[in-house]
Amino acid sequence: MDWERVFFVVFFTLVMPASWMLLAPLARYLRRRATAPEIPAELLEELDQMRSRIAELEDRADFAERLLARQREPGTLPEHAE
Repeated sequence: MDWERVFFVVFFTLVMPASWMLLAPLARYLRRRATAPEIPAELLEELDQMRSRIAELEDRADFAERLLARQREPGTLPEHAE
């Protein structure tokens, strides 16, 4: 008798289906447990406010950079006094 063939037949007819029957419910349980919690509405509103404030700060920083860049153009710099 070829024991290797017997092992594979037993393994694939008994062990594999039994492991699927045991591991599938465990996988479903872990998948349900890993879902993200619901974010409160107040927190989402505060996040939107923070995003708008950051966008306003970015606009102000861009404006300041443009002003500084305009002042640094070669024609607008004062001449060096010796």
